[in-house]
Amino acid sequence: VQASGLYANFYGANVDTLKAGPGVELQLRYTPGAISWGAGVQYTRHGDTTADRDGHEANINLLGVFLEPRYVIDINRARVAPYASGRFAVTRQNARFRYTGGGSGSNEVLTYGLTGVTLNGGGAVLARVTNRVNLDVGATLGYTRFGSGEATIVE
Repeated sequence: VQASGLYANFYGANVDTLKAGPGVELQLRYTPGAISWGAGVQYTRHGDTTADRDGHEANINLLGVFLEPRYVIDINRARVAPYASGRFAVTRQNARFRYTGGGSGSNEVLTYGLTGVTLNGGGAVLARVTNRVNLDVGATLGYTRFGSGEATIVE
């Protein structure tokens, strides 16, 4: 069982106003040897710089279910092991914007949801803390492609 803290950021033309945000992940791992398999769920929460600037509320959440193979690189150390990893996830983005400040559209809430596929690659270093606990510090870079979605205005 692995629980992790996450911090996710966005890069790209269509996501330049989304803010980096914290999150968590929980996964189960099976490790028969140098290759291990993990499956789990990840969640991060984000804001939007344009909404902040305009005085609106923005809550953007990403939730993904993933499969993650890892390959541990043998460096002949008993307590430390680097590894390379990949990840395939089905990711759901849900957003809720509350427009405030008067004028047309004031106090409206816009919600939308998008589903997509995420591919990640990265690596980390595992350090043995006890026989049952490891410290795992790493980073990944991923690509997510969302399909089209529908927006709903709630008044």
